[in-house]
Amino acid sequence: FEFSGKQFEVDLSGPDFERLGEKSRVIEERVRGLEGVVGVRSSLVAGQPELEVVIDEERAKDLELDVEEVGRVVELAVAGRRLTTLIDDGREVDVNVLVAQDHIGSDTDLASLRFLARDGRTVTLGSVADVRWTTGPKAIQRLERERGGAERVVDQCRAEGVVRQGVTKRAVGQ
Repeated sequence: FEFSGKQFEVDLSGPDFERLGEKSRVIEERVRGLEGVVGVRSSLVAGQPELEVVIDEERAKDLELDVEEVGRVVELAVAGRRLTTLIDDGREVDVNVLVAQDHIGSDTDLASLRFLARDGRTVTLGSVADVRWTTGPKAIQRLERERGGAERVVDQCRAEGVVRQGVTKRAVGQ
């Protein structure tokens, strides 16, 4: 089997993975119908479960918190933070603070994470944010520092420029 077709990619980028997925599917449908196109494949692959934390600004304000403070609490719990550096036998050792993974492994656990508000009250993350499971990308590609993906298009023995021009018109809905 010998194939002499050409391949090229149409790059998509943006901050919202769901919207990228929707746009990717639309472009795939439009491009598949072009004469000479024998294959279209997206590099956007969903399926990685992830916890999503959506901070409710109004609820946070009611508890005299701002979104940035709540974001720092989530970051500390999930990623940890370097507290200090110690010298041990002549080498520097970072001392990091983070929440034990068995305390934040589920949406319920993370929502019940407690922290102190400025006035000293104990607040749970669930009282100022919605914590839920969602499906994210298996891998994140970056294009100019934004989430991105590519549609790989394979054409069959047609002039590459003609197919690219057709793909461009179809992709943008002309």
